[in-house]
Amino acid sequence: MTIVLASIADKGNAIVMASDRMLARGQLSYQFEHDSPKIRVIGSYLLGYAGTTSYGDDIISHEYKNTQKGTVRDFIDEFSAFYIKYGNKIVSRVLLESVGLTLETFNKNPTAYPVPLQQKVYDGLGKAKLNVSIIVCGYDNEQPKLYVVGEYGVFHSAHSIGYVAIGIGEPHAANFYMVNGYTRDTPLKEAVYFAYRAKKSAEIAGGVGQCTDIYILHKGKNAVSYHDGSDVIKQLDAIHEHHKEKTSVLYKEMVPEINKLDLEAKK
Repeated sequence: MTIVLASIADKGNAIVMASDRMLARGQLSYQFEHDSPKIRVIGSYLLGYAGTTSYGDDIISHEYKNTQKGTVRDFIDEFSAFYIKYGNKIVSRVLLESVGLTLETFNKNPTAYPVPLQQKVYDGLGKAKLNVSIIVCGYDNEQPKLYVVGEYGVFHSAHSIGYVAIGIGEPHAANFYMVNGYTRDTPLKEAVYFAYRAKKSAEIAGGVGQCTDIYILHKGKNAVSYHDGSDVIKQLDAIHEHHKEKTSVLYKEMVPEINKLDLEAKK
């Protein structure tokens, strides 16, 4: 479910993230319209998750050591390791605790247990899929970095492309960036509109909510955020409403209006 996206902007001097607020628990989906953004500021990083809410919250809320010091890669290595450990813990609960065992006791002497149980546990540990994907953004030596941690805890980088999206609306958001020729050099205000418009494009997919939150991480500065209903989101919505009937190839016609965005407006 949902949509979360991130892009490098202003020649690398800023990172922009946007998301909806549709949350999911198992097969049940529901939307918060108020105080539940899916993008979080953790130390010097921005993180946004798509997928099962309880798992995403648990993983993001864990206390990580590398949130201020070290590189983004140090943090993502620690983050990925915990994701995998957490996934295995969930599998352990499902496969072992139901029969009175723990992963620790099983690992001490796995051959003491029936072969079908051994195979089931090993298969489960190798496929500990939590249905949670997470974007991690930050700076290494003033260089912007984008990483995606996938459903098995394995991560990959996206900073060479300059933008990335996760969630059910990912194809629509990514297509908007691609069709309109987004680059890492895109000026900040245009990048903010890109993020807003890409998120709106993702609403075509069932399961993407209508609320919009936008975060900006400036190089060397603390992140700022604009939540659904704020003046900045209202300005973006006004531009979108004015041009939504036009085709995407006319994007450049919007630039004069986009440049009037007041990012210092009341958040």
